[in-house]
Order: sequence, then structure tokens, then C-alpha cells
Amino acid sequence: MYGSTVDSTDEDIPTTKKNSTTAEEFPLVGKNSLSIDIEDDAAVKRFLKNPYGETWDRDFWNEVTELFDGGKEVGWSAALNKVRIDHIRKKFEIEKKDVLLAMFEIFDEFHKHVSENQMIASFKQQFSQFVTIILKEDFDSTEDQKKRHYAWTLPVSNEGQKTILHLATERDLLDVVKSYCKLYPGHVYEPTTDHGKNRIPVEFALLNSHDATAAFLIKQMLHERVRDLFQSDEAFEARFKFSDVIHDPKMKKTVVAILDCCVNADWPYMPVQEGERKELAWSRIPDAPTRYHFYYRLLDGDLSSEPAKLPSGEINPEFDHRAPSCLQLLIDSSHYEASISHPVVRMLVNRKWDLFGRNQIKYQFIAYIIFLIFMSIAFFMDSKTKDQTKYDTSKDYFRAVAEVAMLLFSLVYLMSECDQMEKERMDYWKDPFNYFDLIGLILIFVLIPCRFTGESKAEFTIAAIAYLFNCLRVFKYFPAFKQIGIYSKTFAQIIYYDITKFALIYFIVMMAFTGSVFLSIKATNVGKDTSLGLFSVMLREVRALTEGNPFQDDYEGEFNVGIVILLMFNMFAIIVILSNILIGQLSYRYEVAIEQAEIQYSIDKTKFITKLERSRYVTQNMRIAHYIEGDYVSADNLVAELLEDWMKLQKDKTDETKDEFRTMLNDCIKTKPKQD
Repeated sequence: MYGSTVDSTDEDIPTTKKNSTTAEEFPLVGKNSLSIDIEDDAAVKRFLKNPYGETWDRDFWNEVTELFDGGKEVGWSAALNKVRIDHIRKKFEIEKKDVLLAMFEIFDEFHKHVSENQMIASFKQQFSQFVTIILKEDFDSTEDQKKRHYAWTLPVSNEGQKTILHLATERDLLDVVKSYCKLYPGHVYEPTTDHGKNRIPVEFALLNSHDATAAFLIKQMLHERVRDLFQSDEAFEARFKFSDVIHDPKMKKTVVAILDCCVNADWPYMPVQEGERKELAWSRIPDAPTRYHFYYRLLDGDLSSEPAKLPSGEINPEFDHRAPSCLQLLIDSSHYEASISHPVVRMLVNRKWDLFGRNQIKYQFIAYIIFLIFMSIAFFMDSKTKDQTKYDTSKDYFRAVAEVAMLLFSLVYLMSECDQMEKERMDYWKDPFNYFDLIGLILIFVLIPCRFTGESKAEFTIAAIAYLFNCLRVFKYFPAFKQIGIYSKTFAQIIYYDITKFALIYFIVMMAFTGSVFLSIKATNVGKDTSLGLFSVMLREVRALTEGNPFQDDYEGEFNVGIVILLMFNMFAIIVILSNILIGQLSYRYEVAIEQAEIQYSIDKTKFITKLERSRYVTQNMRIAHYIEGDYVSADNLVAELLEDWMKLQKDKTDETKDEFRTMLNDCIKTKPKQD
């Protein structure tokens, strides 16, 4: 009845109370308003069954059949839609109401009474088909745009003048938006008055978090016009904040579309005639650019996109240097997978990396290696008297110097962690490496009271744990070395993704066989002493996986046939099956890590740079010192590679989506119930 059912990806649409009819819930009540008065459940059911109020009598179906069999090669669905639209148009013409305005009010009323996503998606699909047909008929009715009814704004009560594009954008009707933009592409800039402000259609999509619709409209607009929405100037405040869009987890496509507007094919010698609009001049731009302009302000400004420097080169007093940049927000948000490989993000990161990032991380790496050397000397060099608190010989004095240096390094690192904690607040605890930093540093300071209280056993136990954690901290500096960074990240991914899952399976198998083998051995040795306790059996199970050792070198004499068979199954399950599964999974994980090495390398570099450049002191702030609003880059191998990688990534995502849709469609066909 409402058209074919599609897979709904829309967010849940909130419903209102049945009898609530405030102006806010009825955005469309124009001069020829359509009054839909639904008082009881029976009226609601009638409305939902036939929202447009046509009469489906014998004459109606005769018209559909005649159009379908009329030799015009019209399909049944198209014929049905055409006849329904004709009846709907006649119905509202008799009532002297605009057909599309009335249909949009029906659309709003339908959403008031329906909360089921599948039903809403089905109705939205059919509604979009009807509106598209009406718009196309209106467009084809005359070649004179002035005589086309829907080429102009329409009077909508309490909302001023709006085009159909505004109304469709507010309601996230992407198919209608696409159809309208195809007919009237210039209307993406058509303003309307909303709460005292002139707003173009894309602003309604941004205000209502309509991701797909906002992304589509942004792609239809000139890049400069899009950027103007997100940055202020001397006269006007920014309409929107890019940081707000990043914070919204639903706006993934919009974030990517905005980043697309920060990459422009540049033609420095393109002539612009006096009085000519840039849009008209740009329409003559050839397809093959000589260089590209990468615009960094939206990414490298503060949360309000204020630049760090004014055009004169002076520091911008309005710039909040302590606030995170949108680049940092991206890497910490749910959009990082979709945006980290974007050319403008990678160009900005590469620029910062070449200017100060690579050298800084190498210097910090060298300093940390010196810290580890001092820590190793302090922990491993023993006193001749075995009393660590006495410093009598030159060797003891050297150890004392190493201990003092270790404590000074630890104090500096701890102060740095506290500073980072204060700047990042809750985001600080999202990085696993920060836990390694804190635990390793705190344990070093815990050694001080242990040393002077004479608790040598506790001191060396804590020292062992502290040494482990502080040595593992060196991984955070590996992004300075690309190939080593890939190996370290692969190691981390193996532990995080594979070892944890494998450990669960292995634990179940190990406990099952450990218990069975132990009880079987105990049953055959009743009244006898045996050295194979529960812990010994469990240890042999672990050695079977890690070392590939059999349970016993010789089974003759000690075990009966039943236990030997059980042990053979045990060794087969652990050594042959589980060990090879783990090897195969690790090989797969390494291949995946190699494929994603460039992306992961960019993520690591970006995280390091965003932490490094965010200094609380203006004179030491790297964002201010190295800020530029944009950069012109020739179309050399670097830019070509970035754009090629990005297009390939987008194509892979599109193909993956198509494959998922085909699979879903096939499943639906297989499970579709028979209809009479």
C-alpha cells in the first residue's frame, strides 16, 4: 500500500501525543491549510490505511489498467502512481489547496502517529516518488521557468517563503532533494527566513542532523560557500561550528563532505571579467588542474574556527590556543576511520610532521632511552654489601647518580602526564598508553619508601613490575620510525583482537581436558602416591601450546589405555588444532595490518602531533608558530598519491555497501512470504 518496503537506516523518529496539534508540530499550515482532525483510533486507522484520501473504486482500477495496457510501455507500478497522483491532485484542486503543501502536511501527520521504522521508510519512499513525479510534470509543463509553479518559493504560514527544497530538507527526504536539485541546481543557495535569520537549505539539514541530506547538499555547493558557513570574519559570526558537526556521531558523511570542500583545484591565471561572478568564471575551469589548494583553517583553528594568526601575521587575540583543534577532535571522535585518510587531513599532518613532529619525537625517544639506561643501572647494579642504602664505593656512587637521574626523569614525565591530564580531561583516559605511563611512573616513586624501610623483597617485586611497564612505554615513540611502528601496531592488534578471543577458547579446552586427565589419573592410582597434581597437569597443558611438548615422554606403564587415548585427543586438540588456528589467525592479522599500515601510521602521527602542539603557553604553542590558513601544492606524486588513495578508499566502501545490500536483498527474496 505504501510502496515496496526498503531497509530502513533512518534514526528513530520521535512521536508526539495523538491529539497534540500545536503550531510547532504542524510546520505546514498555509493559506489553504489542510485540516486533519483525528479524534479516535478508528479515524487514525483509516488515515494510516489511505493517508491521501483517494477513492479506490472500480473506475480507479479501470484507469490504472487502461494506462498499463495502453501501449505506452508503462509498468504497473508507474501506472498506479500516475493515476493516484491524478486523483490526489484533483482532490486538492477541488478544495483549492496546493497539492504538494497538502502532501507535506500529510507527511507530518503520518509521522505523528507512526513510530515503526519499516512503515515510516516505506511511506517515505512512496511519498518521495509522488513528489518527484509532480515536480517533473511541473518542470516539463513549460520551458519558461517563470511559469513553473514549484520553481519559486511558496507561502508557508509562520515560516515565510520556502521552496520545496527547504521543505524536503527539513524532513530529511533525500530522494526529493536529489530530484529537486537536478531540476533546479541553483536553488541550493535560495534563502528563506527562519526565526529571524536567512537560511539556505543545507542549514536546515545541519540543524536537524540529517547526515545524508546535508552531505548531498554540501557536494552541490561551491567549496567557498560551504566554508563560509563554518568560519567567521570581521563582520559576521560563523553560522555553524565544524567542531559541533564532529561531535555529532550521526554526521559521518557530512564531516567527509566538509573536508572535501577544503581541497580545491587551483587555477591561478583563470581570468575573471569585471563584474562577473566567480561561480560563472569557475564554470570554465578545465578538468586537469596544475596544482591544488589545501585549506587548513577549519582543521587547524580553534573550536570556533578562529585562525591562530591574522592576515598581517600577528597572533589573533580571539584565538583560543588552549582549546583542541578540529584535527584533534577528529582523531578522538567516531569519525576518525572515515576522515583520517582524507587528503586535506594527511597533508596537514604531513606538513606538521615535517616541520616539527618528526624531530620532536626522535628527541623524546632518545631522552627516553637515556631514562631506561639510568633505570637499568639503578635496578641491576648491586652493592657489595647487599645493602642498597649504603654508598661506600665508586660503584655505589655511580648507582646513586643513576637513581637520582631516574627519579628526576620520572618527576618530569609525571608532571607532563598531569599537564596532559588537565588539558584533555576525560579524553585522557581513553588512550591505553596513558595507563602504562601512570602505572610505570607511580611505581618508581613507590620504591622510595620501600628502600628506606628495608623492605627489600617488596622493593624488588615492585621494581620488576615498574621495569616491565616503563620498558613497554617505549612503543609510544615508534611512530617516528615507520616500519618499526607497523610491527609494533601489529603486535598490539594481535593482543587486542586475536589473543583475547583465542585465550577464551583455549581456557575452556584446557580446563575440560585438565579436569578429565587429572580425575582419570587419580582414578587409576587410588591408594597410590602420584606426583601429578592438578597444577602439574595444568602446567603441562600450557606447555603443550606454548612449547609444543607432549604430555609425557613415555606413556608405557604409568597410564592405562583409556588415559592414553584421552591424552592423545588432548594433544591433538591443543598442539595440532588450536596451535595451527592461532598461527593462521596471526598471519591474517599481519596481512590486514600491512594493508592498513599507511592509515595506522597517519593515526599515530596525528595523535602525537595533536598532543605535542597543544601547549598552554602562547610562545611555545606549535599551532601558532607554524600556522598557515592554506597551502598551494603542485600536482606532483605526493598529491596524486593522496587523491588516488582517497578515491580508491571511497570506491571500496561503495562496493562494500553494494555487496551488503545485494546480500540483504537476496535474503529478503528468499524469506518473502507469498501474497494472494
